[in-house]
Parts: sequence; structure tokens; C-alpha cells
Amino acid sequence: MLLYEEPQAQRWRQFIQSGVEVIGSPQPEADAEIIALADDIMQELGLSGYELRIGHIRLLREVLAHAGVRSDAQDS
Repeated sequence: MLLYEEPQAQRWRQFIQSGVEVIGSPQPEADAEIIALADDIMQELGLSGYELRIGHIRLLREVLAHAGVRSDAQDS
């Protein structure tokens, strides 16, 4: 279940998304470094009240495949 508050009239939500790939390291510390980098960038920009949400493309692809979505259709 997804819980969120509905925006009020004349108010918009703003989302910022970034993508970073780690190449060559299977260690979980590499993922932690990327998360820390995102947090550092937000702080350096002087932003506050932000929330980092972390997704995993392989997990998403598995869910889509289980739902019957072909892999070539997942990229469109």
C-alpha cells in the first residue's frame, strides 16, 4: 500500500531523480558510497527536508517479468 498525502489545490509535488551506476565492484560498500554521494550533493546544494528513495532495477525487472512483461518491452 502506498501512503502519501494528496497535494492541495494549486500545489505541486517536485521530484528529482538521478541515476548512478557502479561498475566493477560487487561490494555493498560501493552502493553505500553512492547513497552517501547523493546525500552530500543535496546538503551541498543547501536543500533540507528531502527524502532519498532507493530503487533496484533488477528487482523491478523481476517483478515485471513475473507479471508477464517481456524484457524487450520493459525498456520502452
